[in-house]
Amino acid sequence: MIKFFTSIREKISKSQRVDSEFKTFDSQQIFNKVYRQKLWGKSAAGAGISGPGSHDPHIVAPYVSAVKKVLSGFPTPPTMVDLGCGDFNVGRHFTQDVSSLIACDVSDIVLAQNAEAYIQENTRFMQLDLAKDPLPMADICCVRQVLQHLANSEISAFMAAIHAQKPYRALIVTEHISASQPFAANKDKYSGRGTRVSLSSGIDLAQPPFSLKYLHKETLLELPEPCEGQAAILRTTLYTFDSAFPTLSEKGE
Repeated sequence: MIKFFTSIREKISKSQRVDSEFKTFDSQQIFNKVYRQKLWGKSAAGAGISGPGSHDPHIVAPYVSAVKKVLSGFPTPPTMVDLGCGDFNVGRHFTQDVSSLIACDVSDIVLAQNAEAYIQENTRFMQLDLAKDPLPMADICCVRQVLQHLANSEISAFMAAIHAQKPYRALIVTEHISASQPFAANKDKYSGRGTRVSLSSGIDLAQPPFSLKYLHKETLLELPEPCEGQAAILRTTLYTFDSAFPTLSEKGE
């Protein structure tokens, strides 16, 4: 029993160490530092990137395929918002499948890089803090490996905006989920570059304290993907808010 509680304390301590340097920063300062110091890696040209989760083809290709399948279900090309677009190495794959795409990030550093690298008539980049700013409207919104880096207070603010503004017909969320036991969803952490995997946790928007209200829920993709040196699953979930969508696997409240 003593060893068990020691292990828990070690995990919490590790998570706090990873993100403690950011605890007095706002989101723009956090992620500007991540990209400026290339804490998630760098490109061949030396620019900060969004990490292996946005560049490893074994991770990116199945995700792109799953999202394209959802987009193909619209009778006409939908509008899309990519929240936390990072270096846009993933979002760029959808520009030909949508009528318009708004790619948002809180870091003006990575957005400046994107504006130089990607020029598409139907794509624009927007600086946005999803916990504070009004959300751009669209048919579908993707939030990929973003919430896992944020404190519960910021995620709760985002959920409040989703419920109040009702900006999307569907939301696709990708999160690292710990494969360790005992697992507990939605443990809190400082906002920063770390995730909840080291806390044997992960984000589940359907569970408290977030309790996302949706019509249907479907797991689109699960990939075994270690994170922070521990076993984890990279899970992509589709939440729909529009009864016009096809009946999916799980009905919400």
